[in-house]
Amino acid sequence: MKRILLYGLDEADADKTQIILDNLGIAAYIIGDDVLDERLDKVFDAQEDFDGRHQEFSSRFMLFDGMKAEELLPVLHRLSVDGEEFDGVKIMLNETNSGWTLRRLFNETYKEHELAKRVLVLHELVQSCIGINLTDTDSKSRNEFRTSLISAFNLLTSGSYTKDGVDKAIHDLSESMKGVRKLYN
Repeated sequence: MKRILLYGLDEADADKTQIILDNLGIAAYIIGDDVLDERLDKVFDAQEDFDGRHQEFSSRFMLFDGMKAEELLPVLHRLSVDGEEFDGVKIMLNETNSGWTLRRLFNETYKEHELAKRVLVLHELVQSCIGINLTDTDSKSRNEFRTSLISAFNLLTSGSYTKDGVDKAIHDLSESMKGVRKLYN
């Protein structure tokens, strides 16, 4: 059975989202702060909305159960087409997280979500460096730029990210780009 839990939506958006999902044959339930200390698998067993008050987390969350990854994009597209685009954090129920409390899940996923956004910033920063001509820069600026670019690229290709590592790579590359800035102004 396909089920979705919604956290952090105001009442009007939650109602519209539930109607759209119901038309797709997906049961959707509103959850709030009252179930944050409940296990995720137990909350998914619910057959009705919970108290939708949500003050502990500022992010919106959409939790999926009984769906394959390839089924998510059409659902998200339908929500967008119908004016209820979901810009929050999306989470799939799996063997690892099913026994977690919602509070733990939200905390862990939010950290991963923020890190993923920072990795995307670093990726875009690296992409923006492609084609920069360094022939007219001084050797110190050129070497700093190349070193920071290689370091950022290696971090991205490693697939192993920490917030501090990604933030340092963004900072170092941004700073070194200032040394070659005159080339692309």
